[in-house]
Amino acid sequence: MMKIEEKICAECGIVFTPTSRAQKYCSTVCSDAARKLNEREYKARRRVLIRAKKSYSKKSWMPLAEKAARARDAGMSYGQYVGMMRCKEEKFETKFLTSNCFLGIANKPPDKHNQDL
Repeated sequence: MMKIEEKICAECGIVFTPTSRAQKYCSTVCSDAARKLNEREYKARRRVLIRAKKSYSKKSWMPLAEKAARARDAGMSYGQYVGMMRCKEEKFETKFLTSNCFLGIANKPPDKHNQDL
């Protein structure tokens, strides 16, 4: 049986001996704190995404007759026009989901464990 090397707790930074290779936290207190933090961050990102979707959808909403007229002006069928608009919305969501602002990368503090490297 191999000895498991000591690790640094991902939450508090204390050196500990894990009971399994997958263990990241020194105690249930640290794992619970990390889980709650992750849940709060996830819920905050979801709220931002939902608000962005709602505001973007409200901006792109228009009556059927107006959509049909715009499609004719663009030389497309109604279905082609609606498909094009849906693709634009999906591209917006994809850009928003992968942006550093949404992922929280820009505001993350530096990792305290990698400062010594």
